[in-house]
Order: sequence, then C-alpha cells, then structure tokens
Amino acid sequence: MKIQSEKIQLAQWLLSTENLNIIKQIKAMFESERITTWNEMPDTIKDGVTIGLKESEKGMGVTHKQAMKPYKKWQNK
Repeated sequence: MKIQSEKIQLAQWLLSTENLNIIKQIKAMFESERITTWNEMPDTIKDGVTIGLKESEKGMGVTHKQAMKPYKKWQNK
C-alpha cells in the first residue's frame, strides 16, 4: 500500500505547484515512457539531446570515467 500513499503525495504536489517547468518535466517523463523512436520524442527532449551532442563535439563535458572519479571510493563497498 506504500505506492498508493506515494502516488497521492505526488498528486498533491503536482496540483499545488505553479511551477510550469516542473509540470513540463513530469509530462515529458510520462511521454518518454511510451516513446520508441526519435521522431516520437517531444521537442524538449530532442532539443536537450541535440544541445548535449553539440557540446560534446566541441569538447565540452567530461568522460564517464571523469564523472565517476569522485564516487570511486564507494565502488567496491
């Protein structure tokens, strides 16, 4: 029954927020659950992926290895 109380709490938060960005993000999450191809993705997701790819091509960002470095101390515990 824990999942029901979690769902109720999320619904209450969603109904009480005036933050349009939160609403758009939640909507995009639900929409992405059904998506199987690039053409079906919402423009907001496509835009984010495109920006990320362009930044990567310019050498911006970090490798997976670099990103994981701070967490290495917990890796074998």
